[in-house]
Amino acid sequence: MKPSASRQLSQRLFVCLGALLMLFACVSVMAQGPAAAKELPSRPMDHILDDSRLLSVDEREALQRDLGRRFIEQQVDVYLVVVDRAPAMGAKAYARALGEKWSRAPMWCVVFYQRDSDAGVLAEAGGIEVPQPSIDLAIAQAVRRSRRESGEKEILFTACRECPNELRFLLATHQRSAEKQIEKRGELTDAYLHKRKLMKLLAVAAGIGLILSLIVIVFIVRKIKSRRRNFRFPETVWRERFLGPHSGGSGIVVHYRQ
Repeated sequence: MKPSASRQLSQRLFVCLGALLMLFACVSVMAQGPAAAKELPSRPMDHILDDSRLLSVDEREALQRDLGRRFIEQQVDVYLVVVDRAPAMGAKAYARALGEKWSRAPMWCVVFYQRDSDAGVLAEAGGIEVPQPSIDLAIAQAVRRSRRESGEKEILFTACRECPNELRFLLATHQRSAEKQIEKRGELTDAYLHKRKLMKLLAVAAGIGLILSLIVIVFIVRKIKSRRRNFRFPETVWRERFLGPHSGGSGIVVHYRQ
């Protein structure tokens, strides 16, 4: 076999091997998609998904009342998820996927906890109005404060209180900032319209003033020209009228020379 033929054969083998690897990768991605979708549970009837039975009935009811009130009053949808085993996609990705699937409010948060895990409690949150970096920073601070508690349940309860408080503050701040921007735009629009109206009035006043000025100037010019006009009378000869006193008129006759 010639060297050129062996080289061509090796190149073909590399191309076939690369195509097989790409096909295997596409099949793996397509297989993982439905599996990941099936792994996400449906939204629970309340705000708590506790498969491990960590909370008692009274604790669950008390926490549900608080989370339901926050959902109605503060527009923050908070869920507590407690599991025994780590999800295949990872805790953070799993919590975010649940929040994006379950959320019914402008702001949402999923407090995730895996029992007997060193990772401890974590939270993922999002919203449609507030930038995500601000949300991540606020949630990180809330989780950090909740980890100061001593007990396992106390940490979860504190996280379920602190996270919606931070999100509600962010949402209110963002809404107030948006309102201020709208008010500022309205003020700028009003100022622009007022300025434009004033400019129109000034333009009309300037036009009227110009017309009046032209009329006055024409009148003055005509007045000056009329004063400079010279009146010329024809030459006359004055003589006494014959028998003037008996004619009923004056005794002088004026004769205009041609």
